[in-house]
Amino acid sequence: MSFLATFTRRLFIVLNILAAIFFLLACINMFIDPGEWWFIAILGLFFPFMIVVHLFFIVGWLFARSRWALLSVIVLIIGYSNINALIGTTYNSADSSVKKPNTIRILSWNVHQFGFFENPKNGVTLRRQMLDFIKEQDPDVLCLQEFVKNRLPGKKQVTVFELMKNIGYPYSFYSEDYIQDKGEYSMGVAIFSKHAIIDSFRIRYKGDTRSMSAESLLAADISIDGKPIRIFTTHLQSNRIGQEEYVHVSSRHGDKDSVLIASKSIAKKLRTAYRFRSEQANKLAAAMDASPHPEIVAGDFNDIPNSYTYFRIRKNRVDAFHEQGWGLGRTFSHISPTLRIDYIIADKKFEVLQFKRQLLPYSDHYPIIADLRLNGE
Repeated sequence: MSFLATFTRRLFIVLNILAAIFFLLACINMFIDPGEWWFIAILGLFFPFMIVVHLFFIVGWLFARSRWALLSVIVLIIGYSNINALIGTTYNSADSSVKKPNTIRILSWNVHQFGFFENPKNGVTLRRQMLDFIKEQDPDVLCLQEFVKNRLPGKKQVTVFELMKNIGYPYSFYSEDYIQDKGEYSMGVAIFSKHAIIDSFRIRYKGDTRSMSAESLLAADISIDGKPIRIFTTHLQSNRIGQEEYVHVSSRHGDKDSVLIASKSIAKKLRTAYRFRSEQANKLAAAMDASPHPEIVAGDFNDIPNSYTYFRIRKNRVDAFHEQGWGLGRTFSHISPTLRIDYIIADKKFEVLQFKRQLLPYSDHYPIIADLRLNGE
């Protein structure tokens, strides 16, 4: 074997071993608190790409007829739980808009301020388009994040709650986490329901408005066919990374100083976000564990499926996408095609009959919808 061939083989062995180490570190995200191990949590962001790298290694070593292919095969087997959470394997081209009897349809959507700051296009507002879509889907319960409630001017206008009643949602429970412009508008999370809300409560996360960490967890009890169920919705801490920071890091023409400054800023924001999210995920999981009724949580977790946040909340519950979804199921429209950060997760007493995601341009998140049936004891 020539020197070049020997060098190339050894180089690929070293790269394969390093790829295996990074992959396994990304896999342990599900076990460790990112508030303390944030630098390992960041590896999880690259997890889908790590899978592709190992598939290339397997193909390459098989082509070279080398046993080194076993290394990537073994690490992929070890990471099965993470891979399984990431990829949906149920393809259904005949999604039905008709809800089956004895089921509950949940629609969850980060509505990005509900079109409050958008200018109408051809006289049609984003809020109106969102409401038309919601009415068409006809969910029983609607969970909204970044929901905006605005104070109306002196002249008579229809409130957002009246608009919701007009499309069939007379019952609501919402939080005003961020009150802006001396009360002109507020933003938080909201639950709207066709069914009467028989009980509700709010848990406020630790944080402040400056870091946008003063979010809420809402819970509302409703009755479906005489059986009480508890609906949770929340918006966990976002990374708050600005568009200009992404531009500096990704630009080929940016100078080294600006790239370094932007990278440090992103790392600092990720560290802060992981710390807040781990605390919030623990609170949410504890509230779900304490529920006296079968529970469903629908919301924007701002974290990926192989994260501590996801596995802490999911536990032995069912992820609607995992049960009836297909592919990677991206729910955030920017940055990366791998970002599934919005979820509908339910008590294992529920059977997921259908899950779908709609690629709509009205928000930076896509709405997700699930039909669930509560099985008998």
